[in-house]
Amino acid sequence: MLFNFAAVLVAATSIAASAVPFRRQASNEVTCSLVVGPETPVTTCTNLAAEFNLLIARNLGTDAGGGVVNIDNGGAMFLPNANGTFSVQETFSDSVLTAAQTAAIIEGWVGEVKGGSTMDWIVEAASCT
Repeated sequence: MLFNFAAVLVAATSIAASAVPFRRQASNEVTCSLVVGPETPVTTCTNLAAEFNLLIARNLGTDAGGGVVNIDNGGAMFLPNANGTFSVQETFSDSVLTAAQTAAIIEGWVGEVKGGSTMDWIVEAASCT
């Protein structure tokens, strides 16, 4: 009976300890809203979901020094604006950076041209929470 109690105690301790990193990772989550304009015309063949997901993930990974970016399963949400730009919102986290560090990188993109899947985009505005 003592052996079973010890096994249960070790198992419970292991489970409790494994939950700590998962909770920390959730605190790295950030939601960013961007306004981006295409450097070349968008056509009906342009896969905008792929463009915006890659625009954020690849550029954040590069700017963060090669960290792994975990994109929210919903992917980027986006709407076209009357002036030809797009409003993009996405929730994600970086495996190394805090939410504040990630937000600072994204918000620092304003005025820069960033590559998407098949075309380049100028970041006209960016804010993260």
